[in-house]
Amino acid sequence: MPTLAPRHPSSDSASFATTSFELFLHGPDGKILREIQDHSRKILEAQAETTSERSRIADLKRYLGQVSSHEEEEPLISESTAALSLKAWSEIWSVSGRRLPVPDACPGPEGQLLYTWDREEHHLELEIFPDGRGELFYRNRKSGELWDLEYMVEDFIPAVIFGKLRLFM
Repeated sequence: MPTLAPRHPSSDSASFATTSFELFLHGPDGKILREIQDHSRKILEAQAETTSERSRIADLKRYLGQVSSHEEEEPLISESTAALSLKAWSEIWSVSGRRLPVPDACPGPEGQLLYTWDREEHHLELEIFPDGRGELFYRNRKSGELWDLEYMVEDFIPAVIFGKLRLFM
């Protein structure tokens, strides 16, 4: 059996090692490196989305605190409506596997809070009233399909909305 002489570092062996490693990483068509880069990009995007989502959740909580604040002459919604609104969104977000985006929100003229989601032709609203009612409204802008549903926020989430939630994730 032949014995191998120890190799001394030289520019040729370093070049060979680098070339071999690059060939291993890249493969003849660079596929492995592209897969690593794609995986890294997806991880960074997921981290950015998570950070962005956390920021939007914090913004929503802050907004609900502002519109129900007694620092103003008269708050736009009551503290109990703000708490109920946060509960309603949290439950729907949880049921969606935490994939439903944080909604846009605004107070209504009668002390209610309105959440809205828009994605392509789909529009969904959840209106939370001071008496504890929640009213869901869906509209498909292309087909004209409409539906609405009223429920008590303190009760369970109606199963019929699960299919519509998927349209917004």
